[in-house]
Amino acid sequence: MAGTHITLMASIKGAPFPKVIWKKNEADVPTRADIETNQGAEYVVRIRAENKMGIGAPLESKPTVAEHSFMPPSPPGKPQSYDLSEDSVTIGWTIPILGYTVEMRKGDAEEWKKVNLDDFIKLCAYQVKGLEEGVTYKFRVYASNMVGDGEAKEIPDSIVAQDILIPPEIEMEAACRERVTVRAGHNINIIGYIKARPDAEVIWSKEETVLENSKRVTITQNFPLVHLKIKEATRADHGKYTLKASNEGGEASCTIVVNVLDRPSHCQNLHTTYVTKDSCMINWDVPVDNGGSEITHYIVECREPSISMWSMISSSCTNRKIKAKLMEGHEYLFRVCAANKIGPGPSVETKTPILAVDRIEKPGEVQTVNEGGESAWVKLADIAGESVRMEAALRGKPQPEVKWTKDKAVGDNPRLISDSTKTSITLSWSKPVYDGGAPIIGYSLDLRLKSEADPEKPTEGWKRIDTHGPLVLTEFTIGQLDEKQEYEFKVSAQNQVGWGRHAYLREAVAPKEILGET
Repeated sequence: MAGTHITLMASIKGAPFPKVIWKKNEADVPTRADIETNQGAEYVVRIRAENKMGIGAPLESKPTVAEHSFMPPSPPGKPQSYDLSEDSVTIGWTIPILGYTVEMRKGDAEEWKKVNLDDFIKLCAYQVKGLEEGVTYKFRVYASNMVGDGEAKEIPDSIVAQDILIPPEIEMEAACRERVTVRAGHNINIIGYIKARPDAEVIWSKEETVLENSKRVTITQNFPLVHLKIKEATRADHGKYTLKASNEGGEASCTIVVNVLDRPSHCQNLHTTYVTKDSCMINWDVPVDNGGSEITHYIVECREPSISMWSMISSSCTNRKIKAKLMEGHEYLFRVCAANKIGPGPSVETKTPILAVDRIEKPGEVQTVNEGGESAWVKLADIAGESVRMEAALRGKPQPEVKWTKDKAVGDNPRLISDSTKTSITLSWSKPVYDGGAPIIGYSLDLRLKSEADPEKPTEGWKRIDTHGPLVLTEFTIGQLDEKQEYEFKVSAQNQVGWGRHAYLREAVAPKEILGET
């Protein structure tokens, strides 16, 4: 090209080394053959060497046309399309040069339109945007350098602008697969990766509640990465979390169980049983929440109401009950807490103090006999030659003294009806066999007209008999009765705890004159 330089080189031998003379069209030129030429002109170069012996024979070159030493680039590698959507396609090829140009045309159109209008494409891939959905396109690529454009290569197949659907696929980080365990107060981090085309819609949920960004919850989506973060976890955050991804191609989901470790909650149903003057049993149920870890032991303490400091009963109880030693006549409060590997939980306390004394109960039934004088005890038939077994249920504290008697006269117990007139009935009874552990302080009497009795409502219709003050004797006369009516009676005993069970007259009776014996 005119204005550029040309360099000629030759291999010369001689001893001594010859002097070199360069000539151009028979005219000498400097020893360095930088010769200006005209582009497209043909030249022949001849060289002769000279030393002190003389000038040697000339050496001629072949005719040479003055032109650049480089050529237009060859075609790029075979282009191909990938990452196709409804409005774009990415074209790729190999063998990068100085720059590339992509051209396209619609359907059967003959005119090719340049896609990259501003500059050459430097990479071997280019995303063509602005396609029309459903339209068919053809694409071709050619390389360019400073000399010119190379031969264009066309993608053989036509391309239809449409989305390539890839159903979602979820892969969780190794630390988040199936189960995540954190301590209370720490952050919960669940990280996963979603592969989908187009990008999937992502929903995080806990049980049936959809999670959204809030002060404690942060949801990050930077596909393919998705991240759920919950700050300062509490036991309420324990449960099943679900990651769901969906697009037009389908959906996928993954469930992760999150366990938040904390101290156990309060023990349930703390109460005492079998209280005596020197001991009691303390009972409780397991906490509603074990803190996400197995209960290892319980801590049981007691104190008197007048003392603020708690005394240890057991710091390593593994059962849900324990026997506590007490001092007679003292009151006690109790508290219990459960512990797991994280530590002890909050304590639950009894609300009412107990008194260390032997327990007093309501008295038993008063003892009666029926109108005919027969005992209320069960009679056993005598069968000669066979054994007779008799059983009785006993209750009492302290343990009652038991005596068995044979052939005791029924008349030793007073009758329930000891006297009667046309307007009155005198009732009598014996003290209860079991007084509940405290002295009997009185009795109550009730009556009911037989005509007003309802079998379906056995507790209704009864009226308390006015005994004109506390009834402490085991006999009382009820007056102002109607000899044409039949009456039912019941009696119960009372101690300092309360009223005992009623004893009933077995049959209704009418007031009448009882003739004396002759």
